[in-house]
Order: sequence, then structure tokens, then C-alpha cells
Amino acid sequence: MDAAETQIQLEEPLELSEDEPAEAPEPIEEKPSEEPPEPIEEKPSEEPVEDALLS
Repeated sequence: MDAAETQIQLEEPLELSEDEPAEAPEPIEEKPSEEPPEPIEEKPSEEPVEDALLS
């Protein structure tokens, strides 16, 4: 009985270990998500240029 229980416990940690590495790539995706805001800053920078041309 104990042997069967230990096997089940061993299987659970294995599944958790698989989830841990899966979570690591997620935070990595957040970094690229910060890059898009940079191009957004370029758009507002173009607006003042248009105002300068109009003036």
C-alpha cells in the first residue's frame, strides 16, 4: 500500500516540475510585449512634426 502511495506522490512532483518550466517562458513573453510600446512613442513624435510643418 505504501509503495503505491509513494509512486503517486512521485508522479505529482513530476507534473509540477513540467509546469514550472512552462511558466518560465511566459515571463519571457512579457519582455517582447514591452517592445510594442516603444513604436507607440514614435507615433506621438510624428504629430509634433506635422504641427511644425503646418506652422
